[in-house]
Amino acid sequence: MAAAAETIQYINVDDLPDVAAARQIERNEAQALLETRRTQIERGEYQYVPLAIDVLSTAHHVLGATEQYGPDSPERQALDDGLWLDCHRLLTEWYRKNTSEYFPAVYHAFDPTTEDFYSHGLLIGQMTMNALTPQETPEDEDRRVNERVEEATPQLLRKLGGFALAGARVRTISECTDAAVDAYVHDFATGKRHQGYNGYVPEIEKVMIRDLRFDEASDGRYDEQIGIPGVYINHEVFQKALLRRGIDTTAKNKTELHATQMVAHDDLIDFVELLDTVGGEHWNQNLFQGEVVPADHPKDYESIRSEAQVRQEGLKAHSNMVKDFVLSLAENKTDPRKAPEIVEAFVKKLLLNMARHDVSLATQIFDHQTAEGLHEVAYLESIGRYDDAFELYDRVEANAPGGGYCGAGSCGLESIAPGSAEEAAVKKLGFGDSKDVIKDTERRCKCGSKSVYYDLKQAKKGCTSCGKTAKY
Repeated sequence: MAAAAETIQYINVDDLPDVAAARQIERNEAQALLETRRTQIERGEYQYVPLAIDVLSTAHHVLGATEQYGPDSPERQALDDGLWLDCHRLLTEWYRKNTSEYFPAVYHAFDPTTEDFYSHGLLIGQMTMNALTPQETPEDEDRRVNERVEEATPQLLRKLGGFALAGARVRTISECTDAAVDAYVHDFATGKRHQGYNGYVPEIEKVMIRDLRFDEASDGRYDEQIGIPGVYINHEVFQKALLRRGIDTTAKNKTELHATQMVAHDDLIDFVELLDTVGGEHWNQNLFQGEVVPADHPKDYESIRSEAQVRQEGLKAHSNMVKDFVLSLAENKTDPRKAPEIVEAFVKKLLLNMARHDVSLATQIFDHQTAEGLHEVAYLESIGRYDDAFELYDRVEANAPGGGYCGAGSCGLESIAPGSAEEAAVKKLGFGDSKDVIKDTERRCKCGSKSVYYDLKQAKKGCTSCGKTAKY
């Protein structure tokens, strides 16, 4: 862990004149591109504007590399690893949606020729550039501009910072937007359906803290993140904590704080501990990772990383299945505008199935209402009312909050009824109980048939037409 807390001082990168000037140039260029794309959309020139969210982009790169370099090529493997990581992150974030979670460092390689960073063969700067499209609110647009500037900052520090960066981290704080919180509060009060809120988690006003850590040996960097509830670790607590580290953000709102990158020489988990301390003092509560805990609760900060690793290790097989599903969407030439909803529907069904088998998970993944519904489903099954349980489960699934894109439809993913002919067919594939199985009514197997089924519990896929199966 880091040195004594009282000796730690952060550096606001905008206090370095040359860096601040270069960052402003990046900001101006990002804002100009955003306005250009706004004009293009107004003119109906949609073909020139990238999708803000393209969940199939990496999958298409995988398919392209397979065709160009071969299925066993290093180029294809790097991209495939990147696609798996995207799917794993989606699954692990949602699995711990309503509580804290740590996400291990991901390495970004540096190309000295182009002075760009790459993750699994893909240009990271291009990703932030693609995200510069008109958003639902000005607050969301400002965040996309901030992210473009944030991406440029590490290299600007290297070139213009004028100090050693060995052991340093560039830290960014991303609080839940006010727009997301306001929309959620309104929807909850009026009984409206959960909207997803652009990927934010306003239920707990979740905060993501990101460290970009330099690797002097390779000139690359590591991207490490943690998400914590922001109800007690709120904007005022962040301001107080940063004052103790020598940075005054008392005049800044959430989005302006998000734009404030800082060079820190303490560990990411040390910062979380500081936030718990300051938040505890502010609210007169005992906090651990942003949540109120009993006075005798062990605050084991040293184990945060290892405990997250164990949790996420247990989800790897299902991440493999999600990756295969996303690849199947790309292979079936799915409309990329519809793909986010389809992927979310698949992941939602997968996670709801996990919660069905362990209802204690339902609250951390979905909400208390979903947990109560799953308890009732289990009771109906226990007294032999399987048809009623089947119907109730469908209603529980429809009402369970999604992650931002899922509508009222099934996206071609349907449950199979107990005692049906389909149940008998999938049993021959080695599948388990029908309640764990869904059918994909839209995408085709490689054999050409629309007869693909997924056993969500076993993380298994099979086709009743050709009989082929895959265990992830």
